[in-house]
Amino acid sequence: MIREVLRRGIVQPTTNMDEKALRELAAQLRQPEGEKGIQVGRQMEQTNAFMISATIHALALQPDEQVLEIGFGNGSHVHALLQATESVVYTGIDISAQMLQEAQSGNEQWINTGRAVFRLTDGKQIPFTKAAFDAVFTVNTLYFWEDATAYIAEILRVLRTGGRACITYALESFMQQLPFTDYGFTLYSNEKVEQLLQQAGAVNISSALHTEHVQGNAGQTVERTFAVTSFLHP
Repeated sequence: MIREVLRRGIVQPTTNMDEKALRELAAQLRQPEGEKGIQVGRQMEQTNAFMISATIHALALQPDEQVLEIGFGNGSHVHALLQATESVVYTGIDISAQMLQEAQSGNEQWINTGRAVFRLTDGKQIPFTKAAFDAVFTVNTLYFWEDATAYIAEILRVLRTGGRACITYALESFMQQLPFTDYGFTLYSNEKVEQLLQQAGAVNISSALHTEHVQGNAGQTVERTFAVTSFLHP
């Protein structure tokens, strides 16, 4: 069943999936593993493409900057990011060993030239020193943070003063329609995310809302609204 869902598109799972299949899909979306994890990574590469593009555009990376991505998936977008940005150095962290392998395999050129580094993490702490990055971004990982307040504090810790970040996520109003989000997902409105950031001490907080049409099950078109919430380290 999960293989068929992945073939059709993970945005709208088939209605006859049982609880076991929904739990399996939710677990793979959080932390892809094995052959099914590779399939999930490829599907996310397609369904997240516009979200990633909008996020990178909002960051407006400058030459020689150090950028951190939290949750790089299979890393297929890193090539385009580094081609389009002069001398930017990319670091990616992820909780999935399968995705680490996929990303490293697909980005050997950038790893060998010193412009890309990929690391495995525990999803709770960011294993870098204070003020290590000029910019941080993450797409579709917020739902899985065990302690969002603590993880936002980690993002601010590794940002230099004046550094900027973007957190991108599908809105709660869309996500709550998907049955697999009952298993291990925490859903957010952009107002809630902005409130968490304000409480953490971030400044210049703003959310840009985007609507896109993506493929659901049986080939139908589904409208998805997502937010790119940007902020600065004070």
